Amino acid sequence: MRLSRTLRLTALLLLWAPLANAQTGVAPPTNALAITGATVVPAPGQVIENATLVIRDGIITAVGAGADIPWDARVVEADSMFLYAGFIDPLSYVGQEPPRQGGGQQEPVADRDNPPFDRAGLEPYRSVRNMLDPAHASVKSMREAGFTAAHAVPRGRMLPGAGAVVRLDGESADDMVLVADVSLFAQFRGGQGVYPGTPMAMMAKMRQLYREAERRHALTEAYQDDPSGMTAPPVDPVHSALFPLIEGDKPVFFLVDDALESHRALTLREDLGFRLVLAGLPQGYDLADKLAASGVPLAVTTDFPRKPGWMAKLKRDSLLTVMDNYDPDVRTATWRDTEAEVRNLEARQALAREDYLENAATLAEAGARFAFTHIETSAGDIHSNIGEMLAAGLDTTTALAALTTNAADVIGMSRAMGSLEAGKLGNVVITSGPLFAEGTEIRHVIIEGKIFDIESKASSPGGGGDGDNSDSIAGLWDMVASTPDGDIGGTIEFSGSPGSMTAVVTYDGAPQGIDVSSVEVDGNSVAFSFQSPNGFITISLERNGDSMSGSATLDGLDSIPLTLTRDPS
Repeated sequence: MRLSRTLRLTALLLLWAPLANAQTGVAPPTNALAITGATVVPAPGQVIENATLVIRDGIITAVGAGADIPWDARVVEADSMFLYAGFIDPLSYVGQEPPRQGGGQQEPVADRDNPPFDRAGLEPYRSVRNMLDPAHASVKSMREAGFTAAHAVPRGRMLPGAGAVVRLDGESADDMVLVADVSLFAQFRGGQGVYPGTPMAMMAKMRQLYREAERRHALTEAYQDDPSGMTAPPVDPVHSALFPLIEGDKPVFFLVDDALESHRALTLREDLGFRLVLAGLPQGYDLADKLAASGVPLAVTTDFPRKPGWMAKLKRDSLLTVMDNYDPDVRTATWRDTEAEVRNLEARQALAREDYLENAATLAEAGARFAFTHIETSAGDIHSNIGEMLAAGLDTTTALAALTTNAADVIGMSRAMGSLEAGKLGNVVITSGPLFAEGTEIRHVIIEGKIFDIESKASSPGGGGDGDNSDSIAGLWDMVASTPDGDIGGTIEFSGSPGSMTAVVTYDGAPQGIDVSSVEVDGNSVAFSFQSPNGFITISLERNGDSMSGSATLDGLDSIPLTLTRDPS
């Protein structure tokens, strides 16, 4: 009798609990999310109209026109919106502070032909996990561009260290890491003033390191099987870090800057036998057939030469006309012909830039599958640069694959991300229309069920008048200049009113700050010059929201890339 009464009381309490929540206005906690009424693009080439996508505990549990909505789900109505899988960057410095470059010389080494490993840029034992900062501005800016995950690698020189697959969210570095130590990062950036400093020296050093690692690996295995009669094999962190390459457990992500470096990386792979992922490839069009036939996973850069001033003023139709008028036989007879020569040089410049824009389309036409990497691209430029690639012949299905499915394949995560399927991570991009259509905006980004609202770019300043945009850049901006010897960090603080903008530039070579008396702002373009301790510097930038990118030119010589990110404070 007492047991029966207890059961009745328990049932009454269970029935009353949700009613009490309703009366007090407190919603019961839920880990379920249902997005309804959207056009869902589960993978490139697939479309489901008026569909529902359900995420529970960070995992997609259902997607389709008839998907059931769980009783406890938080429902988000997404009528007229489009859902895509969260974008993935297969090679990135996201979440890391650029190394500060000191103004003086490095400490000399006793033997420049045989320097310590770290001075030679040989640090494969380093892990990017120890360098990540989830509060770094790059995490937020990449997320606002639709990215939910990345393969992050450490900054450095020839062998900077091991990469990790990270989510673009978290309270700590450990929160960010999905899979640690998944790769070895390599590039043709030699030691500063020490061996190996040339491409040939770097190739020789890579062969030497790898062959010695193979020898030590064989000795280590033999010693572990039966140590009797054997001296313990030598151990050091550099060679030991290469063991996973020898065992085939870890690929080398090789960042290359031109066609020749691409050939060199492929040669090393053929000679040594390690698994290779080629990244960068700005001149992939020069060896498209070879890359397609190699079967090597590719991550193609979305970075390419910026438009010079004369080119930025032309619409694409006008630019095509300029290129059509190029004549390789034009010769200047007298000073009266210089105008014709200038026009011909501009046409040649436009044609050279067009090769970079057509790079992805050329690779696709050759049959190569590739992802996009944005390691050298400002987050604010990614979608506009892809738009230029599309205008140059790349199709939208291939472009979407390069952001999603192919990117997941390249980093070995295709079973967990890259498409909207049951069982995969609930990483979603919600847009106002078809992804690559003009005027489409990213409205929300979801990372494992957590929703991030993205501020509409339409309400951001930067499209119209002279003064309006001038006023909008006021404040502190973090600056990174990418030099051949490494990244230089600093700040630029803009102040003033429309038509009278000034700035203070601070960096390691000028820690006291340099005053700039006049900053020109024209729409999204920002330009100014100043005298530095190293010479006269001219800076040209293009603004996109809370980021700027462009170049710095010293005394009219070669330019170096420059990126600015608004300081969130």
